[in-house]
Amino acid sequence: MSFPILALAQALTEFVPLMLHWLGGDEREKTAQKIVGIAQGVTGEKNPQTLLHTLKTNPKLLVDFQKAIMEMNQELELNNSKDRESARER
Repeated sequence: MSFPILALAQALTEFVPLMLHWLGGDEREKTAQKIVGIAQGVTGEKNPQTLLHTLKTNPKLLVDFQKAIMEMNQELELNNSKDRESARER
């Protein structure tokens, strides 16, 4: 069974619920690709079912995934802050 990228990213929100709000905007497909890419990089798995199983059963990799997502969150928040500041200056 093949997972669409957005469905896999939504499944990954089980591990880091704050990702849910990222998947509702205009950039959701791009963001989903980043989330899945991070999960693949952390686990070394490309198969969606194996990737999810690995995160569920390997606490170290789960923590690594959560840390990487938190770093991504900081980058997104910083970018949003810069965008708002730029909009105020116009």
